[in-house]
Amino acid sequence: MYQDTYSEKMNKYGLERGIKGSEAKHISTGQYYRELYSKNEELKDKIEILEEEGREVYNKVRHLYEVKDEARDKFLNMNEYVQNKEKEITIIESRIQHLKQEYEPYKAQEELNFIHRLFPVIKAENPDFYNHSPLSCVLSCFLR
Repeated sequence: MYQDTYSEKMNKYGLERGIKGSEAKHISTGQYYRELYSKNEELKDKIEILEEEGREVYNKVRHLYEVKDEARDKFLNMNEYVQNKEKEITIIESRIQHLKQEYEPYKAQEELNFIHRLFPVIKAENPDFYNHSPLSCVLSCFLR
């Protein structure tokens, strides 16, 4: 009965009555503070563990960012290297084409020299062989 009247008076402050017929037992203030202290110590231990885990996670994440940055730098360097090599290849290909064009007249002369080695009679019979086009010389020698 006392709990009912006390609950009615305290209701305006937001307090509610406990469960009627409950088997809950009153604990002493000393016991309450001992349990509170024990829970507080448990929470401190859990906080220390969580803080350590947080530091470990932070260090792992930081390491991953460093690895990512290193990989990005390597990629950018490799990309720059590839672009430079592609430019070099373009320059070399251009130079090869230019050299091929410059070599064309000499190629014809080499072919004539090869023909002379195969057919020495042609050169002996035609001393002015180099003054004519290679095709006309070869044809005139074979058509005689």
